[in-house]
Amino acid sequence: SPLHVEMVMEATIVCIDNSEFMRNGDFSPSRFESQQDAVTYLMNTKTRANVESSVGLIASAGKNVEVINTLTTDVGKILNGLHSVEIGGESNFASTLRIAALALRHRSNKRQEQRIVIFVGSPVSGDKRDLERLGAQLKKNAVAVDIVNFGEGSAEENTPLLQAFYDKVNNRDNSNFITLPPGETMLRNLLATTPIIRGNAPEGGDTGAGGTGGEDEFEFGFDPSSDPELAMAMRLSMQSAQAEASARGGEDGADGAAGAEGETGVDVMDVDGGDDDEMDADLLAALQLSMQGADAMDVEEKEEKDVGEEESEEEDSDEEMRLALEMSMQSAAVDQLKDSKTEEKKEDNAEDMESILADLPGVDTSDPEVQAVLESLKKEEEKK
Repeated sequence: SPLHVEMVMEATIVCIDNSEFMRNGDFSPSRFESQQDAVTYLMNTKTRANVESSVGLIASAGKNVEVINTLTTDVGKILNGLHSVEIGGESNFASTLRIAALALRHRSNKRQEQRIVIFVGSPVSGDKRDLERLGAQLKKNAVAVDIVNFGEGSAEENTPLLQAFYDKVNNRDNSNFITLPPGETMLRNLLATTPIIRGNAPEGGDTGAGGTGGEDEFEFGFDPSSDPELAMAMRLSMQSAQAEASARGGEDGADGAAGAEGETGVDVMDVDGGDDDEMDADLLAALQLSMQGADAMDVEEKEEKDVGEEESEEEDSDEEMRLALEMSMQSAAVDQLKDSKTEEKKEDNAEDMESILADLPGVDTSDPEVQAVLESLKKEEEKK
């Protein structure tokens, strides 16, 4: 039968184990780095399967359970958050799941199916009955949970508690519980062979990450992992063709489909809103605080950008004023020089006339009439 991963529109919260146990070297180069690689592969798979799917990231250890990234379709942001996680403290399995469920409840697209993928590589603490109640609560809220149990020693110890939780949360095989043994094979490649990545595809034949068994085994006749961009383009083309076919199906058909979608959304919202009082208020506050922190970072970046633009505008304005001042000073200096030359010219003309009259025989330049003539000449020159 063909290998086909259903293109389900999901909101997925991935919970990474960043406890001190992640320093163990039973997976190469370490549990933590091998887990990061597997999480990267998982997120890329989820977002490529459906462009409307969103993913988020939670770190389960440290001082408190921390929401690294809320739900987003930008895998780049998730990867940046993933590589910012530091090892430390002990993992809290139950609190991590509760906060992940709250993050899913606040998803913007209520039509997305809810899923939590939690990596467990350290001992799970807690009472069996408490975990069973938590599993039943998540099942009631329509949240599917995939458990990746890995790590030498802790994986075997965790199996009874995790199995009890899985039995309560599983609803018609919508959840998965897998245990990955350590060895030479990378955690990512082990994960690629599981239903968490393959969906409901049968595992017959070679099911390795790059295994092939003929062109008919794949949805489009080739291995999507060999050319993800082409596979995504073909999926988008199929979705577009289906949307156009639905639009041409008639107004009645469209109204019927819209009605069905509306009913589904109401059901999901009703289920989501049923257990608010049962949720720990501190966990909700932790989620909101994390989301506010992300918004504050965006606001701070915007303010820094605005300040930079204002400083740039001020610098431009100062430069323009400096140039205008220089031009004004130059103009004033030119005018002053012209006036000075004009005055000098006037004085020279009067002095020349007086010198000429003094050289003439019989002319006394001190005579009042001669002085009156010279004064009148000076006044005419000033008028000019």
